[in-house]
Amino acid sequence: MTKKQFRGLIDNLANVCNFNTTNSYSLSLEETQFEEYYHANLLVFTMNPRGVFCSSDVALLLSLATAWNVQVYFETINGVTVAKYL
Repeated sequence: MTKKQFRGLIDNLANVCNFNTTNSYSLSLEETQFEEYYHANLLVFTMNPRGVFCSSDVALLLSLATAWNVQVYFETINGVTVAKYL
């Protein structure tokens, strides 16, 4: 993921998506840069008390991956579903 894609996803999730859905998200950001090397991961956690994304959230997260041309996959960590953008 490029820096532009990373910043764009963060901006969309923090400023746009929370107005379009009833659920809030928690973001975990990992960004590494050294000279020409750049690597970023973005993890999205749902604030839903059950720890799962509803179908409209999944559709939104998938559409963001398509719009920003990045990979996303879903994983369960300690009983909580996480969307990982790479």
